[in-house]
Amino acid sequence: MAITKVFEDDFTESSNTLITSHTPTTLGLAWLALSQNGGANAIIDAAEDSLNQPFYSPSPQSDYIISVTESQSDDQECEHTLGSGVLTRILLQGQDGSTANDGYRLSVVAASITLLRVDEGVETQLDLVPGLSLVDTDRVNGKISASGDISVDVNDVAQTWQSSGTSIVNDTTHTGGWPGWTGRKSYTTGGITKLEASIDTAVGIISVTTGTAVPTQTEVDVVAGGKTIILTLTNDTFVAAGTGPIGSTADTQAIIDGLTSAQSETFGWNNEVRDKELTTAVVRTSSTVCTITLTASASYNITATETITATVPAAVLVTSATPVVSSPTFTVTHIVTIPSITTDPLKNNTGQLLTSESGVTADVYNTSTGALVVHKTGLTSDGTTAIVTFSDALMSATTEYRVVIELSGGEEGVARITTA
Repeated sequence: MAITKVFEDDFTESSNTLITSHTPTTLGLAWLALSQNGGANAIIDAAEDSLNQPFYSPSPQSDYIISVTESQSDDQECEHTLGSGVLTRILLQGQDGSTANDGYRLSVVAASITLLRVDEGVETQLDLVPGLSLVDTDRVNGKISASGDISVDVNDVAQTWQSSGTSIVNDTTHTGGWPGWTGRKSYTTGGITKLEASIDTAVGIISVTTGTAVPTQTEVDVVAGGKTIILTLTNDTFVAAGTGPIGSTADTQAIIDGLTSAQSETFGWNNEVRDKELTTAVVRTSSTVCTITLTASASYNITATETITATVPAAVLVTSATPVVSSPTFTVTHIVTIPSITTDPLKNNTGQLLTSESGVTADVYNTSTGALVVHKTGLTSDGTTAIVTFSDALMSATTEYRVVIELSGGEEGVARITTA
């Protein structure tokens, strides 16, 4: 995406300097004190080029903020680099226009990251990422999206918030400063060595799903194959062909992997279509258009309608750093009854029943045109009655077909059978 850095401070001074007297690396901005308990004023340590919080008993705390003007519709991102043994907080979202300290904060300690919401000075813990082992120079990155989703990563590795049952809701206004910093404890060495803030201005990247598979197709269509899914981008382009039609073979595979059903049937879309589709089915029609032509999926058989969502992976996009969910979704409708054929008992030329005969093949032909309708392999006759039963969505109900049965040894039999 188009990431615009709006603030940076590497906390460099020639002598120890109060943060409120310090000029950030990004000129034209200044640190403002929101609150100070016990006279605790953070200091830029000249020897370490880091921001430190002096100790004032019993509970040292200072909140400082940088006023950054950003659009309310943009995602916000704040990153800070740790010094040794430091406990810090960053303010992901500034005051809400009514209370100076309102916002979201990340509390970073040696082995965990905690997300807190501050409402009129009262902190509420929302979520916790435990079990980390943070060390000197680690980078902690927090992001709040325009829709209010909050995420965090350490050294570019995403961490998952554990649900605490508390809803995270985005403030309606962003009139205050951002980012901010809070010191909670003193250390003789160590501090924040760098803090950066950025906004994502590329909120207009979209993908539209069209094609013959949209808005709906039947499971017969999926079995037959040939339907198309077309993904058309706005404000971004697909990467050029590499080892695959779009980017590398793995990148192209990621496009297919992004075609996901909301359902999870055993013989449904995810198992029989998405997970078996070939990368050769994908074509980079143009820099902004990707066409996927579905191959036949003979084993596809669902019991209820499926809803499919296409997600374009970031790896195949030139600009976006995150996946783009395409819209609209499309469906595959369930055919209530799949036509079936039941043969007469299989017998040899002496009249003996051929029970449990494996490797049986059935070719079903249209009686009017002679065209092959379906070719079934791997069938087995019943262990008692010696009949063979099979079904297929390519056949029509209550229709007579010419059926050729071939045994594994090459023996053949022909009959006209009407589907159930």
